[in-house]
Amino acid sequence: MSTIPAVLAFASAPPGSKIKIATHQGSERMRNRAEANADVEARIAQIEQMTLDQIATFQGRMLSDMTTGRIAPREARAIDRALRKRLKMIEQGLREGG
Repeated sequence: MSTIPAVLAFASAPPGSKIKIATHQGSERMRNRAEANADVEARIAQIEQMTLDQIATFQGRMLSDMTTGRIAPREARAIDRALRKRLKMIEQGLREGG
């Protein structure tokens, strides 16, 4: 029996067979996505306490982050939904006289 390393032994696999090679990219992408989700959740928590002036400032920063690519479209949509929800709550409070 030869002492060929396992990696080279796979090179002689029959045509059509599939070999999966694990990479660190997949786990790194998952970690990056988890970090992005945590960041979005933190921003949404902040939004829930913001005033109108703070929301206006925040929206300006969000536009900058979106144009520079620091925030993904999916994350921007989630934050936008939270902003709209907060604005509705503020509007409702103003209607009720609060």
